[in-house]
Amino acid sequence: MTSVLYVSYDGMTDPLGESQVLPYVLGLAARGYRFHLLSFEKPERFRARRGAIQARLDRAGVQWHPRTFHRALGPVSKLRDWWTLRRSVASLARKHGVELVHCRSYQAARAAQLLKRDRGVPYLFDMRGFWVDERVEGGIWDPSHPLYAWLYRHFKRVERTLVAEADQVVSLTRAAVEEMRRWEEVGAGVPMEVIPCCVDLELFRLQEAEARATTRTTLGLPADAPVVVYLGSLGTWYLLEPMLIWFREFLRVSPDARLLFVTRHNPDELRSEARRLGIDPNRLVIRSAQREEVPGLLGSADLSLFFIRPTYSKTASCPTKLAESLAVGLPVVCNAGVGDVDEIIGGDGLGRVLPDVEPATLRDSVRTLSELGAIPVERIRAAAESRFSLEDGVEAYAGLYRTLVGAP
Repeated sequence: MTSVLYVSYDGMTDPLGESQVLPYVLGLAARGYRFHLLSFEKPERFRARRGAIQARLDRAGVQWHPRTFHRALGPVSKLRDWWTLRRSVASLARKHGVELVHCRSYQAARAAQLLKRDRGVPYLFDMRGFWVDERVEGGIWDPSHPLYAWLYRHFKRVERTLVAEADQVVSLTRAAVEEMRRWEEVGAGVPMEVIPCCVDLELFRLQEAEARATTRTTLGLPADAPVVVYLGSLGTWYLLEPMLIWFREFLRVSPDARLLFVTRHNPDELRSEARRLGIDPNRLVIRSAQREEVPGLLGSADLSLFFIRPTYSKTASCPTKLAESLAVGLPVVCNAGVGDVDEIIGGDGLGRVLPDVEPATLRDSVRTLSELGAIPVERIRAAAESRFSLEDGVEAYAGLYRTLVGAP
């Protein structure tokens, strides 16, 4: 049986790890591959979710090797985690006869690259975005500071080698593949595959009218009020102010509307920002949720909304919330310039893609939203099935595994 080491700097007890790592590992394990899963867990989430995640992995025969994610000491913590990651990859590969390393993120890929150079073990680089540029565009690295300017140049060179030396690259978007093909160090020789952020279509499905009504009652949402939903974290990349301004304009044409936030963000901050922009905070409904609760909350809405900063690094981004919204039949309002979103939403007629988030654009966009209600939910769901099926995603990875190391 082929032994695979899956390395993720995201924790399995994080929402992202639970939605975008575990399903693939479990699906591939069911196809016969023997997995060792190395992840870095945030202590508070690990304490809360360890039992549930461990049980799922045990049933699938996946051996989990969790490590602690450190952040108290800033850059020192990152160096400490990197040292742990590198040593763990080398140790686990040697101990368990690993034949393939599946790396999620740059840190994981760097450790796998060093292992390949030392022992010849192939690696699949599962690129989740242009991480080096994210550091600058997200304000984490100040390029005017000599240290961060050096770090940027250094890791841009490393980035090219990680891609060029990979035995397989997986990108979330076609736009990112086109960009990487232009890199002189990469060219056409590196095999690349596009596998977007997929969705569990058994969990995320169209909601029955009775279930939808029950969820609305539980949330205190009026039965006939238009409900707009935002799903996920808020912060660096997500444009809260433009989203609230858009909702303020939406209230002018739909005075009974509500904005549902399914997020772990601080509710007081969201209400304060709404109040600052002249929105009654009572129009916001804010809930945190475990993964199994998310489909019902999404399904209680009529429209999914998200605006993301359209930077260079977001060329490689595929928002998880996009696939999950489409899977429950929600049309989407979003902005252009993020991964393949323009093509998916605009090209397939599944919502509205705004060219920018300027106030005039936001104001004008709400005038035609009534047309979105005419999009059959079955057509939206079918788009999710054709583009974002978890089963198809797992099979795509299995095909790459077979090419790299053969059948399990």
